[in-house]
Amino acid sequence: FDAMCTQEHSVRANRIQEARIHFKNGFRIDLSNLDQEKDCDAAGTGIVSRGKKAIVIPKAKSARLKDIIGKGRVSIYAVEVAEDIFITIYNVYCWTGAASVSMAAATTDNMLEIILEDFALQETWPKLIVGDLNGNLVNFQAIADMLNNHMLMDVGAIASSKWKRQSQQT
Repeated sequence: FDAMCTQEHSVRANRIQEARIHFKNGFRIDLSNLDQEKDCDAAGTGIVSRGKKAIVIPKAKSARLKDIIGKGRVSIYAVEVAEDIFITIYNVYCWTGAASVSMAAATTDNMLEIILEDFALQETWPKLIVGDLNGNLVNFQAIADMLNNHMLMDVGAIASSKWKRQSQQT
């Protein structure tokens, strides 16, 4: 499948259509609005795909996720990786300094809890959380608990045996 998630885009809402024009010749793009709490235009999520398949944007099923989706910190996509085989992707841009700033870590952890709540309500397809956590997994109790209980897998930490690069930041 040919798709790339992006975090920290800086395209204002009134320029998203203009950005789509630059991605032509078989490319599709979806960009969230920018986070209004950020003091600069660099807090948005999105996806760029290539090929004939459309970008599928599932509806958030968690009421709490509905309140925050598409506002710069989290977007949700369903990507068809093979015929009739989909993966749900939660694309996140978390708060800067979550590795050392407790408020940023708590805010990020809360958003991850909301995403995990939505996990349980979505289709039974495989799911990924991708993006910029701005911290280490130990800072996020919601994810750490699920990893420790083998309910989630840290794909970045496993890495590919082809490249032998373990414990890559995700």
